[in-house]
Amino acid sequence: LKVSGELNVEKLGLYTAIVFLEMDGSESMSKLLERFKDCPRVVHIFTTIGGYNLIAIIVAEDQSTLESISMERCSLRSAEGVRRSEFYPIGKIYYEPFLPVRQELTRRNLPLPPCGVDCRPCDSFRSNRCVGCPSIVHYRGKL
Repeated sequence: LKVSGELNVEKLGLYTAIVFLEMDGSESMSKLLERFKDCPRVVHIFTTIGGYNLIAIIVAEDQSTLESISMERCSLRSAEGVRRSEFYPIGKIYYEPFLPVRQELTRRNLPLPPCGVDCRPCDSFRSNRCVGCPSIVHYRGKL
């Protein structure tokens, strides 16, 4: 039994996406899972059997941040060992708009994000197209 809070992503104006990844093997998958285990943007991540063997649900504060985290160095898709990927922004969520966004990871006190990618030199962050990682002191978002 686990009692936990969930956030209504629609009421908060958050943007969500599903990321499909085909990893080239179990070692690459383990490295990716370790790298993103404390990522506040990853709501769920799970393995599957099929062409894509890893699927994640991610969250962002706005459309431009969602676009940035779909392709920049902090992206799941940029991880070593990703053979191919698909990125699908989620439209309307039916039946249950509540997601367990991992608020405890949005501490805003780390010098670097948990994934190890520094936001400050990133073009998207520097041009205000991305609010940065919710775990770092330089974060500019609302999570």
